[in-house]
Amino acid sequence: VEFRFQKPEDLLEIGKYNYYACNSRTPSKQYKDKTRVVTMLVPGDYLFKSGNYRSCINGQKVYLNVTTLIKNDADDKI
Repeated sequence: VEFRFQKPEDLLEIGKYNYYACNSRTPSKQYKDKTRVVTMLVPGDYLFKSGNYRSCINGQKVYLNVTTLIKNDADDKI
């Protein structure tokens, strides 16, 4: 799954506690480019917030849940 965005400020990938608290002291990743593509290869929760505390408090944050693709054997039959 890809998450594409153009941003006016830093975007931080953070843990669940930091997401709800709008804390940016320990981001797992920081994205600073103007246009960015984040590729999520492993199923799980991905949480992002603005590097600006006020923006985060005002709701500028994203929670994505990536699940595995369920393969249907009927799709393989012609």
